[in-house]
Amino acid sequence: VTVPSNATLDTYDTYVSQIPGGGSTNYLEQCANKSLSGAITSTQLGTNIGANMPAYLLYDQDNITSVDLTGTGATKIANNFCNECRSLSTVTILNTVTEIGTYFCANSGLLSQPSIPSTVTKIGSYYLHRNTVISAVTIPSTVTSLGTDCLNSCSGLIQVIYNAPITDLPQAF
Repeated sequence: VTVPSNATLDTYDTYVSQIPGGGSTNYLEQCANKSLSGAITSTQLGTNIGANMPAYLLYDQDNITSVDLTGTGATKIANNFCNECRSLSTVTILNTVTEIGTYFCANSGLLSQPSIPSTVTKIGSYYLHRNTVISAVTIPSTVTSLGTDCLNSCSGLIQVIYNAPITDLPQAF
């Protein structure tokens, strides 16, 4: 199966159905049915999703353990990305991402080592909200906009390193 370079997530099912044994359920249907599990790769998400990453992508997928965004070409991680993914332990973000939307990996109880690339300038509200496993977060000095309650209810959090010039620090905890 040849997938064109301009293929998007919403055309994923077209290519899966061309693979012998590929089935007829597309990726978005799997998201809607909450039937995704294990490691999610950039190949499954599609390349070059960029600013078109849909909000609520991978929302409430209890059986996802890791997500790799390195091959997606994403520049902004949409709101509610991996929110309520309770088995999620690892997210790998491409170093072209400049913005992380609200509720990024919120309520994802096993994510212990969040890594924010130095390309990120904006982190939305409720980033890692209610993450009970995380003990330390380093926010790169490139982040100039930090949303409210971004680390609220992170009961295991004991260290936050933030070296950027702060002009307006919202209620973060």
